[in-house]
Amino acid sequence: MSGTTVGELHADLEGRPIHVTDLEYEKYLEESRIREILNNPDAVLLVVDYQFDFINSSNAKNLDGINLNVAGGDKCYGLLKRLQKDFGADRVFYTADWHPENSQTFAVNADVSLFASWEKDSVTMTGWPVHCVQGTPGAEIAIPVLNPDHVIRKGTNPDMECYSGCKDLQGVPPIFHVGIHAGKTLIEVLKGRPVVVTGLAEDYCVSSTLRDLVGSDQIPTVYFSPNLSSAVDPDNDAGRIVPGNFQDSVDAVES
Repeated sequence: MSGTTVGELHADLEGRPIHVTDLEYEKYLEESRIREILNNPDAVLLVVDYQFDFINSSNAKNLDGINLNVAGGDKCYGLLKRLQKDFGADRVFYTADWHPENSQTFAVNADVSLFASWEKDSVTMTGWPVHCVQGTPGAEIAIPVLNPDHVIRKGTNPDMECYSGCKDLQGVPPIFHVGIHAGKTLIEVLKGRPVVVTGLAEDYCVSSTLRDLVGSDQIPTVYFSPNLSSAVDPDNDAGRIVPGNFQDSVDAVES
């Protein structure tokens, strides 16, 4: 993303009609299981890839001029801000795409068409638009980060895709690099704790992270809230958290 500062991106979001009133927030707490989960001191909130490159409008293009916006990705901005405040800094964790400029997940670097599938080292890669490049405003997390030590950055290997916050497509896990969790994986840090998974995009990084958390047998309960996520393709159930996929292993926040 060029020609735009983080401050300008924050101001753009804050100026949109996407905030929740006290009454709306209380209604969400009452009509969902969030209040019950909040009252469990072991439960944590995991915000997946809620980054500017995924939620901004056409006035903030990615480095190759193509937007990778998740439709409706900004709709949960106000709710996420309120919710993470109630969880508190010690109970909120974040994942973030953090790609090097030479990432082979970018179509332009892999010399493939945008969104084309191709094989690399026995895994299926996708040629994405340039996004979330290390050090760029678009790679920054769009809601205030309550604890920088709780951010795990993924996709740093230029040769391999990493949708999940738990491991890349070859099974290599990203790790925390700063603070008391440095050197640990996401599952090691969250072991034994109920996790509410939110963020973007439901049908890629959110569902991949959910699947790995459930499959690890280290997380007692994994929750998902549709009100706190959006899909790249809402009409394609293949990667979404829906009945018949792996929803039976995930507890719904909304009744």
